[in-house]
Amino acid sequence: MTATIRNAQAEFASRYAARYGEAPNFSAVIGAEALFVLAEVTRAGRDPKKVRAALLSREFEGLLGPLRFDRNGDAVRPYRVFEVRNGAFEVLR
Repeated sequence: MTATIRNAQAEFASRYAARYGEAPNFSAVIGAEALFVLAEVTRAGRDPKKVRAALLSREFEGLLGPLRFDRNGDAVRPYRVFEVRNGAFEVLR
């Protein structure tokens, strides 16, 4: 995970906690990513064909790491595997 993504995660978590009084959960992070991607792909307009082309033609830097979409519009991203050690999550992959 890049420093840029870690910084974006920290900033998002801080702003979310300040506004809602708690840390963001998985749904909040995924929802924010969806909004960021939507804002990005609609910059050139809202024509569905252009939006689809923009969505499928690039990789996005999401809060959880790189994110792209396949020809069916399904999200494709690296996955991580965690293990709990001494009561804390550690990334294995």
